[in-house]
Amino acid sequence: MDLPNLTLILRGALSPNPKERLAAEESLNQ
Repeated sequence: MDLPNLTLILRGALSPNPKERLAAEESLNQ
């Protein structure tokens, strides 16, 4: 996994938006 992608995922995971958090978790699970 590349670093810019990981940064985006972490930002999504910390987002107050539940949809963004779910998307980030799914990205990590792949």
